[in-house]
Amino acid sequence: MPLRTAAVLFDLDGTLMDHATAATRAILECWPGADTGFVERRWNELTDGYVERYARGEMSFAEQRRRRAITLARELGHPGWDDAKADAWFAGYLARYQGHWAAFPDVLPLFEELAARGLRFGIVTNGDGSQQRRKLERIGVLPHVADCVMASREVGAAKPDAAIFTAACARLGLPPDAVLHVGDLLDTDARGAAAAGLTGVWLDRPGTGTPADVARITTLADLPGLLL
Repeated sequence: MPLRTAAVLFDLDGTLMDHATAATRAILECWPGADTGFVERRWNELTDGYVERYARGEMSFAEQRRRRAITLARELGHPGWDDAKADAWFAGYLARYQGHWAAFPDVLPLFEELAARGLRFGIVTNGDGSQQRRKLERIGVLPHVADCVMASREVGAAKPDAAIFTAACARLGLPPDAVLHVGDLLDTDARGAAAAGLTGVWLDRPGTGTPADVARITTLADLPGLLL
């Protein structure tokens, strides 16, 4: 059934920006000669774990970066890194990561089509606000969403907490049932949004499943077909 909506909220990493490719290329460039499979897998695990702890307010943005760097270095046979060493290494990683920032190919055509329909846009992200805005600017999306970029630490709540979704709706001046949220994480994005009264849509880029409780698409090109 087509969905009625006045605005669309988007997750950023994995939804609009190809974070996984950027992060993988950057971390492998930082550890040439290491076991690429291990480095890629372990960096993803460390990132997921420590970023979640940051989003819950358990540590600062700088601290989660240091913990990721120090842990991976130790596991690759380089123990004894202090915070200064971790900060210096992460600065090099970050430069490489930023160099690989790119939108998925289906992003800008979608924004153009939905903007032509008169829809409004916003971002709901668990990332650091300043970094996420730089990403949005780099991939060409910031002009569409500048009035509504909701980052977890700035809001004081992280997805799937309903508070961050309702804060975005309030910023748009719309009731939750008039807003749709699209993200690549089923529970955090689609189900979290639905629990807050929005329409949740799961962007299942790998094509891994078919949940019965929320709408599912495998490319953003399919989103306009869901909307009235």
